[in-house]
Amino acid sequence: MFQERTARLPMDLRHHLSPIGLLPPVDGGWPTTARHWSPYATTLQDFVRLTDYSVERCEILRGFFALRRELKRRGLKGIQWVDGSFLEHEDRRGRPPGDLDVVTWMERPDSAMDDWPEQVLSGLPPGNAAKSEFHCDIYFDLCTPGGFVPPNRAAYWLGLFGHTRAGEWKGFFQVSLGDDEDAVLLGEANAIQG
Repeated sequence: MFQERTARLPMDLRHHLSPIGLLPPVDGGWPTTARHWSPYATTLQDFVRLTDYSVERCEILRGFFALRRELKRRGLKGIQWVDGSFLEHEDRRGRPPGDLDVVTWMERPDSAMDDWPEQVLSGLPPGNAAKSEFHCDIYFDLCTPGGFVPPNRAAYWLGLFGHTRAGEWKGFFQVSLGDDEDAVLLGEANAIQG
């Protein structure tokens, strides 16, 4: 399904990786243009292509895709912010990544009741408890239809995801929950064989 290869970052950010192997929080050449700061909006295809396809990363991607399929099965729409050790260069940490951190910004349907988030997420393991099933730490928040994230909630997650545990600033990605995992897998398989 996946083949080992070197990382290829979308949006030509590869040459902007910090010396310690982190995605920058802001592309210094264009700091005032929204598409040049974190979270970097990209397609699921480009996000998958950033990986080097190590055994550990492939396992994490499989879990992430399983999570996305489960969320769609439950009828969720929205965007996802993805971060975690998965986005750090392995040489930096001296070990492979352990997981992917995912915040799913859910679009609340117009007809939804107040307890809709609790109902639609019922039975999903919260936070770090999802790691055994999905290889992801999973979190949820609400956005408007079209993916507008309320500033106070964005500030919270940017503060949490925007730096390493050691306090180093870093960037992360945003992907649409509408992107098709199966099409991505088929595209990657064709690229590998082609």
